[in-house]
Amino acid sequence: MNKKHELIGIGWFAVSLFIFISLIFGLLASDRGLAGRLIKMAFFYIFGYASFIIPVIFGFIGYYNFKKDEPKKPAYKIGGITLFLVASCLFLYLVGVPADNENKLGLFLGWGLEKLVSSVGAWIVFAVLIIFSLYFLELEHLPKHALSGFLEKFAKWKDIRKERLEENKLEKLKNREAKKALKEEKRQNKFIEKEKVKPEPVIRVDAMRTEPKSKPAEKKQEKPVKPAAAGGIKVKGEDGKEEAKEYVLPPFSLLADYESAVKMGKEDFKENENIIKLTLENFGIEVEPSRTVMGPVVTRYEVKVAAGQKVNKIVALSNDLAMALRATHIRIIAPIPGTNAVGIEVPNKKYSTVSLKSIIDSTEFNNPSFRLPVSIGKTVDGENMVADLADMPHLLVAGATGAGKSVCLNSIIVSLLYKFKPDDLKLLLIDPKRVEFSLYNDIPHLYTPVITDVRKASEALKHLCRDMVDRYDKLSKAHARDIVSYNKKAEVKLPYVVVIIDELADMMLLAAREVEDVITRLAQLARGVGIHLV
Repeated sequence: MNKKHELIGIGWFAVSLFIFISLIFGLLASDRGLAGRLIKMAFFYIFGYASFIIPVIFGFIGYYNFKKDEPKKPAYKIGGITLFLVASCLFLYLVGVPADNENKLGLFLGWGLEKLVSSVGAWIVFAVLIIFSLYFLELEHLPKHALSGFLEKFAKWKDIRKERLEENKLEKLKNREAKKALKEEKRQNKFIEKEKVKPEPVIRVDAMRTEPKSKPAEKKQEKPVKPAAAGGIKVKGEDGKEEAKEYVLPPFSLLADYESAVKMGKEDFKENENIIKLTLENFGIEVEPSRTVMGPVVTRYEVKVAAGQKVNKIVALSNDLAMALRATHIRIIAPIPGTNAVGIEVPNKKYSTVSLKSIIDSTEFNNPSFRLPVSIGKTVDGENMVADLADMPHLLVAGATGAGKSVCLNSIIVSLLYKFKPDDLKLLLIDPKRVEFSLYNDIPHLYTPVITDVRKASEALKHLCRDMVDRYDKLSKAHARDIVSYNKKAEVKLPYVVVIIDELADMMLLAAREVEDVITRLAQLARGVGIHLV
């Protein structure tokens, strides 16, 4: 039985090969014999170029007969190929392959479908035939696998492309950073070389003082105030000669006293404490008032929360507390750092003016451990806040327009003037607005007169930079690490220099390149020799 099937299979393979060769020679050669001409005429007349699928059908029949085992549903396979043959004939007609007396099956199917269901319907029938043929051939998975394979390859290509783009971006960033660093190094080297070549000093104290052109006589008579040698100043006596007098620190009587505008008694505090307690109890939070601290702007009510209560619930009730206290807004500190209490800060109905005199005349300001004490203000608790500029070592004052930046700078200047004599401190004041620091133009503490021109400010900072280099040379020769250890050893002490710039942003806009490098260098190196920037 098996041999019989094998012989039948070989026969079908022979027929398939003969038909395929006859079709090939029918297209390529004129001498193809009677059988070849008949096969070519018959198959091309019925199927057209789709005739090349017929040898495949016969080959499948031979394959299933040649197999030793009984074939499983061979009719499905052959039927699938037959449907594919019919679909191919229809496809050749629909795409308009020219044919004379060929593909009559496709012509019949296509013309009939176009008349019956239009050309769109004919294409739909073609798609259905292809799907059924793949199903009978058990190849329905091919489109799905082909699509998934394509999507997988596309995803891999996308990942590879993304990695390459990231690598290129990282490489460009590294090159940019390297170029920037090289450019910065060249600029710093160039700046250092210029500092070494330039003679000094370029700026004199009397050179930068300018007077109106309409008063040349007064310009000749007035002379800049220069600090004396022994902590004093030179003033003119009755005979017109300059006499050295000991510099006296300004008295506290020059500063005004301010009464507290906040007038709240124990009854007011008790009332607000009860309101806070009742409001929180209404929301299921048990608290007990512990302490009340009144400051110049806000009053802080401290409460202790009962065990098992969540502190976050109090923070969520800030709007309810503000409404109960009739306050515009409140601030809740939960908890107060270092304590087991929650702080509720309520704005005062009237703000108290913070007196500079009360801070300068306090024990905090006169702390001997502070080298450059400056007054900042008062805390919420009403305690004086004093900072040491030498420890900072530089200060940036920022804020919105009208927030009090210039007031803060004036407080810092007055704090230093009440603490230091001209031989112990020099001030370099830069005021592009021309109105903030003009009052200090005659004080003996000035490193140069108050500067209002941006170009002169750049030159003054460059001169200060050269002064910094000279100070480091002096420290090196005296084997001192900083200005404190140097002043302990040296006979002539080096004064601290505080540079105060109002409206730094305006300066950076007008002369960024000239000013930025000098300020950067001073900020990096100047603290060791007693030069500080505000």
